[in-house]
Amino acid sequence: MREEIQERLSVLNRQFKAVDAIYRNAANWFGISESAFWILYIVSDGAEYTQYDLCSTWFYSKQTINSAITKLVGDGLITLEAKMDARNRKIIRLTTKGKRIVENTVERLKSAELKAFENMPEEDRTTFIKLFGRYLQNLNTEMNNV
Repeated sequence: MREEIQERLSVLNRQFKAVDAIYRNAANWFGISESAFWILYIVSDGAEYTQYDLCSTWFYSKQTINSAITKLVGDGLITLEAKMDARNRKIIRLTTKGKRIVENTVERLKSAELKAFENMPEEDRTTFIKLFGRYLQNLNTEMNNV
């Protein structure tokens, strides 16, 4: 029984890596770093994000985010705007150039994601999210016990 579970876990981990590869390859194809791609992906939804938000919500290290933000600002794709209610936290905003880049890169990938998810029956989408959430919760619990 344990060997069967281990094999299924191996399949699951290979699938995770395959998903990572899809996004990494997309970023490379678009000619941007993977970190820059994800920042553009996240901020393209129009909500307000700070570097802190990217680290805490999307599980990136401060160094990774800082390096990618510096590059994106230097490339003229984003600006940092002081946030009134928080010291030292700046809102990441897409520039006009950044919005054009997002339209030609991130939005194309988001469209593919949406179509891929829409191609699953509603029950499967719901079950997938529920089961994946349960797996993450269990894994987090077990990792805290290591």
